[in-house]
Amino acid sequence: MLISYEVKKDGFEAPVCILSTDIELNSETILKYYAVRWTIETSYQYLKENLGFDEYKVRNLASIERCMLLCFLAYNFLEYYRVTQKHLNLETIGDTIQHMKKESIKDFVDFAYYHAKNDVPLMDIYAKLKLVA
Repeated sequence: MLISYEVKKDGFEAPVCILSTDIELNSETILKYYAVRWTIETSYQYLKENLGFDEYKVRNLASIERCMLLCFLAYNFLEYYRVTQKHLNLETIGDTIQHMKKESIKDFVDFAYYHAKNDVPLMDIYAKLKLVA
């Protein structure tokens, strides 16, 4: 176990504990490996949370490859949408994601309003939304 912390003028930062199964590595090498690994982990977290893959399980090489492919496709779709919809002034992928979420909510409200206005029974609405077992 490697315990790392930053020394400040008024004391210490909270320590970070890093576990390594390779007892041959020195502290500097472990920290370098961890820095690379941390970038990968935070990238996975960002992609999964923001592209809607938070339930996707990544446990073997095939699932990692599939996850990366899906993230790549989703990211490219969002970028294509952002670039082609210039009138929306979407500056970043994050802006595009927020826009798409709002549009999805609007579509849902439109759907509910239309069906309620046309006296569609609630159970039929549930069935169309696949909320009925």
